[in-house]
Amino acid sequence: MAAELAARQRAAELEKRQQAEATANRNAQRNLDVRRAEPVNQGNSTTEDEIARAAGGLARHYFRYEADKYSSQGLVFDTDVILEYPELVAGWGNRWRVKGKVGVQYVTRNAGGFDRKNRDFEMLIEKPEKGPPKLVDITLK
Repeated sequence: MAAELAARQRAAELEKRQQAEATANRNAQRNLDVRRAEPVNQGNSTTEDEIARAAGGLARHYFRYEADKYSSQGLVFDTDVILEYPELVAGWGNRWRVKGKVGVQYVTRNAGGFDRKNRDFEMLIEKPEKGPPKLVDITLK
């Protein structure tokens, strides 16, 4: 009976030590997670700024040289791009959605006259680990 009582006491002490150790480990991990999260948030803001800058250049290039290749639109001589702030695409750690509006002025091929148009669009931009952001897709609305 005394041996059984001593065994229960040892088991209770062991359980208390294990709980104390688990609590200490959880607290240490929480502190570590908080310290790790801070730089990631700061880096994310930098990435958003980088994406915003790159989106403007990518949009101007697209609407000046690639959009409507086979239309009556001839030489594009002016583009004006207005962009919203980039938002991270859910489920992708490196893809960003940027919505915007573009105004394009161009010379027509048919009659040699001038024309202009406005379009809403949405861009999907990917930021690889190394290198500049790249245009994945653009959707005209």
